[in-house]
Amino acid sequence: MEVIADEIADSEPVAAEAIKTNFYMDDFLKSVPTLEEACRLRCVVHGALASAGFRLRKYVSNSRELLATVDREGVAVTPVELLPETRVTVLGLIWEPDKDEFCVKLNLPILVDEKVTKRLILSFTARIFDPLGFLAPFVIRFKVLLQKIWAEKFEWDEIVSVENGKEFSELTSTISVLSSFSIQRPYSLKGKVIEQKLIGFCDASERAYCAVLYLKSSCDDGSSDVYMISAKTKIAPVVKLNRAPSSEENITIHRLELMTATLLTELTQRVSGNLNLSLENADVFSDSQVTLLGWLAKKPEFMCVIA
Repeated sequence: MEVIADEIADSEPVAAEAIKTNFYMDDFLKSVPTLEEACRLRCVVHGALASAGFRLRKYVSNSRELLATVDREGVAVTPVELLPETRVTVLGLIWEPDKDEFCVKLNLPILVDEKVTKRLILSFTARIFDPLGFLAPFVIRFKVLLQKIWAEKFEWDEIVSVENGKEFSELTSTISVLSSFSIQRPYSLKGKVIEQKLIGFCDASERAYCAVLYLKSSCDDGSSDVYMISAKTKIAPVVKLNRAPSSEENITIHRLELMTATLLTELTQRVSGNLNLSLENADVFSDSQVTLLGWLAKKPEFMCVIA
């Protein structure tokens, strides 16, 4: 791919850059503002790769006009088949191209009179695939429950306590609500975007800590859109006390606030790199005065913290 991109870099720099940066394994994913740009980019990329024996197939788009320019055997969904209920998988995410929305499809087992064990809860939680963190507020509750059960030292196939079993049942009963969850794919549906800025928030509690990123898109008509693009959660670690090897306690809230600031920093760096946005044009927020006015404002004189 690199060789093909280099061969057309002088005559078609946009297409060359797309070939270098928009392939994920054998999937090519690219979004452009206009239909004209999409049609031209498709033709150039398709032709360049076909000349080297790599013929792109299974085209899917939210544009019927673009799909109409592709040979019938080259598309996964024809313009006629592009219906509101049409769903395709994009790197594990469910995309509805007609609505241009990401939605949730949870392949979770139906639990009827199942014995609630640590193995069942872990298996259930591991089935939830949420790489961008759309379901972070939901998934973190399963993680916290697993930590509680682990601390109580249940065996894998031992029935958990009544309290934990009831909490697991309450969590699973809310899954049906997620079937109607969706989030639009474009970061702006208004005018021409002239500026984009990342806005991040982080917070911590005794049980867990989290970070979330939004993208603010400012348009030439003075309007703006703000959409969540990614979130990350982690459960608060449990540390062993030096004075009693068998005893445990929760880590201090002050250190958790520093860990969540680290989590937000890492998330912002990763997302800004993927979206080609400058970190100088990002605003991140924490409500912790200890973190902002104490640790981060001083010179690095503290011990290393692994977050």
